[in-house]
Amino acid sequence: MNDFKNPFLEQEIDLREYLRILYERRWLIISFTLILCTLSLIRSFMMKPIYNAETRILIEREEPHVVKIEEVSSSDFSGREYYQTQYRILKSRAIAERVDKSLGEYTPWSEWKGRKDARPLTGQQRAEALLKRIAIKPLPNTQLVEINVEDINPQLAAKIANLWAETYISYVLDTKFDATQYASGWLQEKIKEAKKNLEGSELELQKYRKEKSILDTGSEKDDPAVLNELLKRRAEIEIEISEKSEYFKEKHPEIIGLKSELGSVNKKINSETDSEIFMKDKAIQYNILKREVESNKEIYESLLERIRETEVTGELKTTNIRIIDKAPVPLKPHRPRKKFNLIIAFLIGICASSGLAFILESLDQTLKNPEDIKNHLKLASLASIALPREAEDKNAKPELISSERPNSTISESYRSLRTSIMFTSVEHKRKTILFTSSGPQEGKTTTAINLAIVMAQAGEKVLLLDGDLRQPRVEKIFNFSIEHGITEVLAKDEKLSSVIHKTDIKNLDLIACGAIPPNPSELLGSRKMRNLLKELETRYDRIIIDAPPTLAVTDPVVLAQMVDGTVLVVRAGETNRNAVLKAKEIIQAVKGSSLIGAVLAMVEQDKTGGHYYYYRYYGKKYGHYGQEKKKT
Repeated sequence: MNDFKNPFLEQEIDLREYLRILYERRWLIISFTLILCTLSLIRSFMMKPIYNAETRILIEREEPHVVKIEEVSSSDFSGREYYQTQYRILKSRAIAERVDKSLGEYTPWSEWKGRKDARPLTGQQRAEALLKRIAIKPLPNTQLVEINVEDINPQLAAKIANLWAETYISYVLDTKFDATQYASGWLQEKIKEAKKNLEGSELELQKYRKEKSILDTGSEKDDPAVLNELLKRRAEIEIEISEKSEYFKEKHPEIIGLKSELGSVNKKINSETDSEIFMKDKAIQYNILKREVESNKEIYESLLERIRETEVTGELKTTNIRIIDKAPVPLKPHRPRKKFNLIIAFLIGICASSGLAFILESLDQTLKNPEDIKNHLKLASLASIALPREAEDKNAKPELISSERPNSTISESYRSLRTSIMFTSVEHKRKTILFTSSGPQEGKTTTAINLAIVMAQAGEKVLLLDGDLRQPRVEKIFNFSIEHGITEVLAKDEKLSSVIHKTDIKNLDLIACGAIPPNPSELLGSRKMRNLLKELETRYDRIIIDAPPTLAVTDPVVLAQMVDGTVLVVRAGETNRNAVLKAKEIIQAVKGSSLIGAVLAMVEQDKTGGHYYYYRYYGKKYGHYGQEKKKT
């Protein structure tokens, strides 16, 4: 066997199922989408037209250096931090308050009321209202920044956008000017302090000169030559004394003379040494005082130069920010975008309502099409019986439509049911067929009668047996007034031939219920009933039994083990699949029973690409079994 499955076929089946759900819930989707689109249009037309003005400015990282000095207000921020700071300044309350002051008190507005709010507002509230209407948008990979302003007045929107850029530039200049003024004041204080220090150090130097009698630092030179000559002379005398000591004694006049001269030279050396140390000490102190004067002088002159440069810089109105494009007066409103809003509302409506449709479908436990029977019940779908669409079909009795309208689509559906039953078991001819349902008013009686009719029309001798001994309907449908039926045969030993009635339809006989017994289940489950069916099988080609609902009573369960096959009738779009599953389990649990399949009744089907769509037959809810109902 070839187990290969075509994925494209499976996908097609799934797509059809999705389309079926959308078509079935089309009014929900259409209604929801129309409501959403209508609300969107109402909202769009009720809103005030909002205009958007856009000013574009350039913020350079470095400010042009007109003079070669560092900015007093320079920072160590990186480029990213610098621009993030500027964006925050652009949308700061400080800028908003300045713009509000320039406008002469800004009046807030809303999309619905306009500028009708006359409540007195504080400056902070007006600034906050302005900030809500400002958007700062840096252009990627550039130094350009857009200032977007929204307002219901196009002229005012353009005015605010341009004023915002000008105020921002003015704010930056004022900030730098304030920083320059602060630096200038700080430098003035430092200059006074430096001047005072310079004057004090000069006075100290002058005082030291007077005390040490220093006229000129150039004349106060050391004279190491005298000391060197003395040291040289002392060395010569010591050598001479050493040489003559070999020939003369210590008391020799020459030795005494040399020692006397050596003592004199030593005195002079000591004197020169003391003098040189003193002069060096004096020079060191002098140089210390002199360097202090020079240092204070350099500081003073540097501060003077810095304050001159700072004052010049403060007078220059230069900045790294420029307006590139001023905002023109907008000609068309920026919001509301009616067409765009309508398209968005339409798309949201379609998507949301479709999702809701699928959710409702997933929550729906009813059976609507043959695929539901196969997928959920795991039963063969024998046929789908449509509701009458043609005017002539609607005038005919649904229970007798196969006789009154044999050429109708519905009659063809019953013939399809006959064929399906015949081919469910080729080897075993199903002579006795039981029709039941999970609940009342699901079309089992209508299906049983019409199947009996089409089988009779095919030339088979058919008996229709009303097995509903609690609420019989068959004799009423055929307009018979029968006093004796299956009850009398089972309970009172009535002859079988006396309860068999011929109908107006060729080859179709009828056995009615007769009197409603107090114990239907016992009668239907008796040996007499089994023997009766065997006898009837010898007389007829087909025996169609209309039984009560399976979940309501046990009668169908009793009969299911006596017949050749049982058919479950399901009302499309009404019968809960859990109820049908329960009925299926009950029938299959009976020993000897045979469940042929299920019939989907009361189907409104439009064949469009193979899809089936289903609707209710009468538009009324089910009643409880046992209550009198309208004919179905």
